[in-house]
Amino acid sequence: MEFDFAEISAPFRMQPGLSKMAPGARHTRLLVPGSPLFHEKLAVQRNHPEQALLQVAQFDARPALRALALQLATEWPDACTQSHDTLHVHDVGLRLNLESLDVKATAPSEISDCVLALPHAQRPWAALSLFLQDDLAVLDGDSTRLKLLAVCVPSHWVPEDKIGLPLAAVHGPVADNTLLLQASQSLARLVTAGGPVRWQRFVWTLQPNAQYDGHPQRAAPRHWPNDLSTLGDHLWLRAEHQTFIVVPAAQQAVFTIRVELESLGTAIQTDEQAQRLHAALSTMSDAVVAYRSFGHIKPVVLAWLAQHMAG
Repeated sequence: MEFDFAEISAPFRMQPGLSKMAPGARHTRLLVPGSPLFHEKLAVQRNHPEQALLQVAQFDARPALRALALQLATEWPDACTQSHDTLHVHDVGLRLNLESLDVKATAPSEISDCVLALPHAQRPWAALSLFLQDDLAVLDGDSTRLKLLAVCVPSHWVPEDKIGLPLAAVHGPVADNTLLLQASQSLARLVTAGGPVRWQRFVWTLQPNAQYDGHPQRAAPRHWPNDLSTLGDHLWLRAEHQTFIVVPAAQQAVFTIRVELESLGTAIQTDEQAQRLHAALSTMSDAVVAYRSFGHIKPVVLAWLAQHMAG
């Protein structure tokens, strides 16, 4: 797991938490064929594309697609290359025309079969979603609205309810959301502005299974563990790394969302990590605890972390 426990702070607050990306840091990670995340993303695109691949009517997504393609060709030159208006995604056997949005298969695969079965406009974003671990969105800096979503593994939210909404409305249901709402306009303008600074943020939570797909209509029932002796094997740390790829001259950003999952017993390796998580959970407001369904599990988790702090 790449997640840095330094991103867990106390007292816990629901806030934007933007930070600068290090020079040379990648925005994306390649999706490993055959991995659990691969199978979940492929299943969503096969069975529920109307819930995952969404776009505002009349929105021209080509500038954002070009910006993303250029970034990918820079970050992963062995896996994809760009020539003129075409992105060659070698690892998934597809060729994307960035102007016409045509997608052609260069080698038969379950990915190409899935992508080519979708409507024309969805194909480039579906292809890149199955090339990357990251889910994708396009954020408009002026209106703060989400103009496009290619989100297969949301963290317990509904993409089809959020498409076209401004960030303030997207964050409306979140508990203790005052800081998020106040920062929506300035955050959108900041991450879509050109310049040398690249922005990222981290979000984390706990969940009682190893399922990446948290769409409320598709996620497995949440049965929280309560056995202190086996908690580390049945409670999972879910972390999101979100980055913003600026779309030049469009006041937009491609918003990447990469989900990582690891059992708590494996994720917690040091006393300091246990202390950080303990302090954050201890200082969560009652509203956030309820929003995240931590009510009855919080005392058990704190006791488990206290053992690791002592050990």
